[in-house]
Amino acid sequence: MNTLFLAIMTSLATLGSCTQVEDTLGDTDCPSKGVQGATYYLDSESGDDSQDGMSPETAWKTLGRLEKVYLQAGNAILLRCGSSWDGQLAPRGSGTQSAPIRIGHYGEGSLPVINGCGEVDAAVKLSNQSYWIIEGIEVTNLAPERDIYRCGIHIENNGGGTVSGIVIRNNRVHDVTSSFDYSDVYHPHQFGGISVSTKSVTVAEEKFDDILIEGNEVERVGRTGIVVWDFVWGSNTQSSTNVIIRGNTVREVDSDGILTYGCNGSLIEYNLADGCGSWREEDGFNGAAAIWCTRGKECVIQFNEARNTKALEGNDDGVGFDVDLDSSDCIVQYNYSHDNEGGFMLLIDAHKEQGNGSRGSIVRYNISQNDRKRIFMIAGGVTPGMQIYNNTVYVGAGLDTKLIDHTWDAAGDLDAAWSFRNNLIYNLGSGEWVIPGNGGKFEGNLYYGNHPASEPAEADKLTCDPLLSDPGSGGEGLASLDGYRLLETSPVVNAGVQVPNNGGRDFWGNPVSRRGQASIGAHEPNGEVQEGGYLYDPLDDWSLVHEYSANLGLDGSNPTYFDEDTSRAVRQDKEDGVVVYRLEGWKSASVTAYLGMWYGATPNVLRLYASATGEEADYVPVAIRYAEAGDVVEGWQKFEFFVNEVLPNGMNFLKIVMSDSINEAWAVQLGEVEISDEPAEVVEPEDNTFVDPMDNLSNLVFSLGDNLISAWSSEEDIANFFNGDAGRIARQSSAEAVMAWQYQGLADFAITCYYCGDPGDDFSFLQVAGTAVADPSTLTTIPVNFTLQAVRGDWREYLVRPAGEVSAGWTYFAIRLPESPRVPAGWELQISEVKLSDAPIAAEPGLLTFTDNLDDMSRLAAKSDNLVTDWGNESNFNGDGARATRSSSEEGFLVYELSDIRDFAIEAFFSTFIDNSYLKVYAGSAADYSDRKEIPCTFTELPSTAEFAGYTVTPATSLDPGFEYLYLELQTVPVEGNGWTTQIGSVEITYGSR
Repeated sequence: MNTLFLAIMTSLATLGSCTQVEDTLGDTDCPSKGVQGATYYLDSESGDDSQDGMSPETAWKTLGRLEKVYLQAGNAILLRCGSSWDGQLAPRGSGTQSAPIRIGHYGEGSLPVINGCGEVDAAVKLSNQSYWIIEGIEVTNLAPERDIYRCGIHIENNGGGTVSGIVIRNNRVHDVTSSFDYSDVYHPHQFGGISVSTKSVTVAEEKFDDILIEGNEVERVGRTGIVVWDFVWGSNTQSSTNVIIRGNTVREVDSDGILTYGCNGSLIEYNLADGCGSWREEDGFNGAAAIWCTRGKECVIQFNEARNTKALEGNDDGVGFDVDLDSSDCIVQYNYSHDNEGGFMLLIDAHKEQGNGSRGSIVRYNISQNDRKRIFMIAGGVTPGMQIYNNTVYVGAGLDTKLIDHTWDAAGDLDAAWSFRNNLIYNLGSGEWVIPGNGGKFEGNLYYGNHPASEPAEADKLTCDPLLSDPGSGGEGLASLDGYRLLETSPVVNAGVQVPNNGGRDFWGNPVSRRGQASIGAHEPNGEVQEGGYLYDPLDDWSLVHEYSANLGLDGSNPTYFDEDTSRAVRQDKEDGVVVYRLEGWKSASVTAYLGMWYGATPNVLRLYASATGEEADYVPVAIRYAEAGDVVEGWQKFEFFVNEVLPNGMNFLKIVMSDSINEAWAVQLGEVEISDEPAEVVEPEDNTFVDPMDNLSNLVFSLGDNLISAWSSEEDIANFFNGDAGRIARQSSAEAVMAWQYQGLADFAITCYYCGDPGDDFSFLQVAGTAVADPSTLTTIPVNFTLQAVRGDWREYLVRPAGEVSAGWTYFAIRLPESPRVPAGWELQISEVKLSDAPIAAEPGLLTFTDNLDDMSRLAAKSDNLVTDWGNESNFNGDGARATRSSSEEGFLVYELSDIRDFAIEAFFSTFIDNSYLKVYAGSAADYSDRKEIPCTFTELPSTAEFAGYTVTPATSLDPGFEYLYLELQTVPVEGNGWTTQIGSVEITYGSR
C-alpha cells in the first residue's frame, strides 16, 4: 500500500480521536495544529504553559505542553540552555525535505537536558516521523539496573514505510542504561545511546533513507553507542540507504561503539571509538567491537580511530573493526586501530550456519599499532574474494599478538580464495601466524622483526628493515601517525605487487597508481594520479572476481597447449559458466579464451554483458569482436575477444558467459581478463548475415515434405497484402513441411512471414529448430517471439525472432510448418524472408522498441497525481513484481511520448470485481492531447488467478501514421478506494520513421 496514504491515515486517526490522545496525555484537549513557520520555546525554570510558546518571553514550561501540538513542516523546538526536564521528549508531526522540523537550543549556558531517569524507553523519541533535525541538546537515561531496553535518542520505524531525512547532530548523550538480554525477536545491539531502528522483523517496507548522525559525543551508554538497525535487508527497497555516521566520539560504551545493520552503502567515517566493550554479563553474549557493519552491501568504514576496546571474559571479539555476517563488497580503509584487546580486524562469512555469507570484503591502507590477541581474525570460514592489502601493522616487543588467527571454521569454507598483498608487518612480538585453509595468496608483503616458523612461506618475500620514520610512535588521533611514513631510502618503495582497484590514495591522501608496482604498507610516496579505473585478472585465483558460477573450476594442466597459461577457468558441466567482475564505470574489456577446435567449439560460445546494478534483470548484451591469436596447438586455438561498442556511462559490472550445451564442457577455457574505464575501440565488423529472399528453394540443404511451392499472387494482392513482396514460399497442401539451411555459428535470426486470419495467441503454425548435424531427427526447438508488423486486409505480417539467446553450436537452422487443420490449407502461411547471422541482427532502419517495466514512473511523459507503484504479490500478476496503479478510485492516466508510434503491447491486470473495459487506450499528436483518438484494442488473456485477470492489450488494427503520444486511461472505479483494481505491468511500444 502507498506509504503516503498510510502516513495520512495514521495522522488522521491520531487527530480524530480525543480518547486516544487523552489516554496518552491525560485530561487534556486534542492536539492542536502547529502554527505555520512557528518556533516553539521551552524554559523549565521560567516558562508558562498558558502562554503561546512562540517567543523566549512566552516560553512553555513542560514537555507535556509541547506534545499537545501536532507540528508542521518548518516548525522548530528550542530548549533554553541551563534548563532540564525529566521524562520523554516525544514531539509529533513530520517535516518535509525542504522544511524539516528542528529541535535545538537558545540562550547561553550549559546545553538543555532531557533526562529519561531510566523510566522511559528513550529520553528523546520519534516514531514513524520524517525530516527532523535534533541538535545541540544533552540527553541521559540512567537506570539502576540493565533490565530493559533503553535509548538516549531513539528514531523508531514501526510500520512507517520509509522514514527519511533524519539529522542527529552535535548532541551530548551519556549515561544510558540498557539490557544485554535478548527479548522476544529484538536484539540488544539495536538499543543504546543513539538508535535508529525498525520494529518489525518481517516487514520489508520498513526502512530508513537519508540518515545523518554527526558530531555527537556519546559516553557511558549501553548496549551500543550509535546504531542504525534494519531488521529486513537485501535489495535497496528493503535495506536502509544513504546512512552516514560521521565525526562522532563514542567512549566507555557497554558493548559496541558504532554499528550499521541492514544498511546498503552506509558510510562510517571520522569517528573515535574509545573504550568500547566495557561491561560484561555472566552467561550473556558479551561480544563487542568498536566499529562495524553487518547484513549490508557496499558499506565503507574509513578515517576512524578505534582504541582500547576491551575483551572481557566472554567477549571473543574485542576488535577495533569488524565486517560481520552477510556483508558484501564492504571496505575498511584509512583507519587507525591501536591498543584493542581483541585485535584490529574481524572478518566473518559463516554462510553454512547463518544467512548467505559475506563476500568481497576489502581491508586496505590501515595502520594497526600494538593491538592485542590477533591482528586479523577470520571467523566462520574465509570470506570469498576477501582482499587484505597495503596495511601497516606494528606489534611491539613483549606482545604475543597473533598476526592471523581463525575460529568457527565449520560455519564456512576455509579454502575459499582470498589474498594478502603488500602488507608491512613490523613484528617485534612473539605471536604466531595461524592461517586458515590453503586458498590464501600471499605476495608482495614485508615481514620484519621476529620470524616464527608459522610465518607465510611467501616466494621472494622481503624481510629487511622497511625504514619507517619512527615506528611505534603513534599516539591519539590519526594526525599522530607520521612515524609510519617511509623514508626516502626505504627498500619497500615500489617493491609491492600491482593491486587493481586500489582506491587511488594511501593513508595520508597521496595518490596510488592504478597500474605498475605499488609500495608496501599504508604509505605510497611514489604514486601518480591516473584517472579512471583498471582491472587485470590472470585468473590465478578468484580473488578479483565479484562472483562466479558453482560449475567453474581452475585448470592448470598442459600449459603448452594454452600459450603457457597455467591457470584457466573451466566448466565442470555443460551448464553456462558465468564470471562477473565489478569495476566502476567500465567502458572496455578484452578476454582471452581457448577453444577446442577439434571438439566443435566456436567463438560464439563466449558472450559479454554489462550492467549498472549487477541485478540479473539489468544485464544487457555487449557487442564483441574477436580474432585468432597464434596457431592451433593440439586442437586448441587461442582467441582474443574485445568489447566493440561505445557503452553508456554508469556500467559497473561485466558478466562473461561461456555457453555451449553441445560440445564437451572443457572445450572452452577462459584465460585472462582486462577491464578499463577507457572507451573501447570500435571496429566495424564484417557483415556475415545470410539473407534468403525465399523466391525459390535453392538455398535449402534439406527439406521434408513435397508440398513446398513458390506462392503466386496478382500484382494487386502483392501490393495490398504482401508489402510488395512477389516471392514467397507456401504449401500446396496441409501436410507438415520442414525447410533447413546450413549456417556455422548461428547467433541470431529473423523470419518475415504472412498469415491469413487472426491466430490470437496461438502461433503454433510455425516452429523454429536447430541441430548440429544434418539429421532432421535431432532438431531441437528454439523458442521464438512473434511481433505483429502490419495488418493488411485478412493478412497479418509477423516478424519472428528468438525469444532469448540462441544456444551455441547449431550448424543447421530449420523452419517446421506443422500439419494445418484448415481445409483446404497450406497457402494461409507464407514465408517471405529468412535472415541468419553470427551476430545480433539490427532492427530495421528507423524502427525502435521502447519498454517500460514500470518499476518506477521515470519513463512517463506525464501521469495523474494518483498514480503510484505497487510492489509484491507477483503470483497474482504473472510474475510481475512492480506495477502502476492508483491510490484512489478516481480516473488515472499514463502518457508516453515517442516519435511515430507504430504498435504497442500493454500487460494489464484487472481485479475480478471489474472487467477490462476499465482501461482505454488513446493516441494523438498534440502535446495537450486535444486530438487524441481512442484505439480499438484486442485483449489476449494471460494466466489469471482467483483475484486478478491478466491481458496483453494490442491494437486491433494498424495505427494511423504520425502519432506522438500514447495515452492509457484507467477509468473511474465506482467503489471508493478501489483504484488498485486496475494495474499496468509493462508497456512496449514500437516507434520510428515508416
